[in-house]
Amino acid sequence: MKKRAIIFGVVIVIVASSCVDKFDLSGFKVENHLVVDGLITNDHGPYTVELYMSSGIGDNVDHPEYVTDAIVTIKNDLGESEILSEASDGIYRTAEDGLQGEIGRKYQLLIELPDGRSFQSPMDEMKAPGNIDDLFFEFKANSINGNDIALPQDAFWVYLNSSSDGSDDQHLFRWRWNGTYKIKTYPELHVVAVGNSFIPRPFPCSGYIVEEGNVLQKIRDCTCCECWKTEYGGSALISKNEFLEGGNFRRVPITKVPILRKIFEDGYYVQVEQMRISESAYNFWKLAEAYQASGGNIFQPNAVQIKGNISSTEGSDEVFGVFSVAGVTRKGVFLHRWNIPYGLAEGPIVTSPCYSVEVGATTTKPIFW
Repeated sequence: MKKRAIIFGVVIVIVASSCVDKFDLSGFKVENHLVVDGLITNDHGPYTVELYMSSGIGDNVDHPEYVTDAIVTIKNDLGESEILSEASDGIYRTAEDGLQGEIGRKYQLLIELPDGRSFQSPMDEMKAPGNIDDLFFEFKANSINGNDIALPQDAFWVYLNSSSDGSDDQHLFRWRWNGTYKIKTYPELHVVAVGNSFIPRPFPCSGYIVEEGNVLQKIRDCTCCECWKTEYGGSALISKNEFLEGGNFRRVPITKVPILRKIFEDGYYVQVEQMRISESAYNFWKLAEAYQASGGNIFQPNAVQIKGNISSTEGSDEVFGVFSVAGVTRKGVFLHRWNIPYGLAEGPIVTSPCYSVEVGATTTKPIFW
């Protein structure tokens, strides 16, 4: 069968130990192709594999066509294997007490579709992730959006220093980051207009009620006054020799955090994951990074052709994506409001529940806060 190359973009939207990355194939007129999106690490599972079909022009990429009823298996070099359960359409997961990723072991993904087609990844070794020796930041004025004074100009630039375990000289790493900030609101101060007056109407979750004379009375603790929002890096970040010194990486740029009042209410926590990945996964993310860097818009086609490490057992080229086998380690750092070399103006008082302020905000307090 004649091989076909596919041009597509990548959007990273999820960052967690056992979570996968999301590929966005919008804007490209391609035939439907299977997309495989999976990851196994030395973290405790469950591990996730997503199967869906590539999208053409005009398709809604927020609602992809997921592939259901497939048989998805992860196996290791000891002959141990686990068939993943379909947690929801196209989302396959190992059991909580299922197959565990271990440094030094090799892992492979096997897929059988309901129509009889089958696919696989190479048997890749999970290598030790090395160490993030230091995660630090520097304030830089007028360092982003320099051509638009209406947008934030100042930012903290976050860097890392890291080292490998010395087991090989390939230095194939990938980094992912996420940032978390606190949202504080005052739902007990909510009011409604009645004629020419404003009457207090606190939200029930505020813990306040209105007594006679429109007097606020606290009867319980607020359950919607404090939320936390986590945002995720959207770029492929892989190791480059330009930051390599004596086998260690120095001053690797991770992200820029704009100086915005809303994210520095109570500090901003940046967490970085360092993953030692296989050569096949590294080559995939290297091309993804180059694709993102060219032209600045991942939704516009260009000359980069990205091929993953999934192949058809029949030898066709009708599948793409990546199954990463990665040793992972993490490090975090707080960027505090007092690290900003000037004061931030106070913002408006928000009187709605905190979880309504930002999509994805949660009242669950992070363990690191």
